[in-house]
Amino acid sequence: MDFMPRITDANDRTTEKFPKLREQLLCPLLTKHYIYPLINDRDPTLMVKLMDKNSPMLLDTGAHVSVLPKSLLAEIINLPPQGHANRHVKVFEGKEVMLHGPVNIKIKICGLEIVHPFYYVDADIPAIGGYDLM
Repeated sequence: MDFMPRITDANDRTTEKFPKLREQLLCPLLTKHYIYPLINDRDPTLMVKLMDKNSPMLLDTGAHVSVLPKSLLAEIINLPPQGHANRHVKVFEGKEVMLHGPVNIKIKICGLEIVHPFYYVDADIPAIGGYDLM
């Protein structure tokens, strides 16, 4: 298991330079639940705070922009008028979808609080944190 992350115990060194230096494998379970606070076993989702509402968010490095369902956005802010800007994006099989926005939303993710532009769509989708958020 040479590819596993390792931590060094500074109190117990066992090398030539440091006679008591000892390396230990960093448990993958520890990495998953404490370093990367994911909430799902299969999908890279985590709990975020959008404005003052807790919500699960799917992290998607393949998505160029972050997208929220219109229903969730309506719960946290007054929706802007329909004359707002739009953006066309391609999804699976080359189909094109029109996103509304962006709308600047305060998000707290992994202890970091920022204001980030989110697009929204009137569809039953999870909140998606795209590459622009990461």
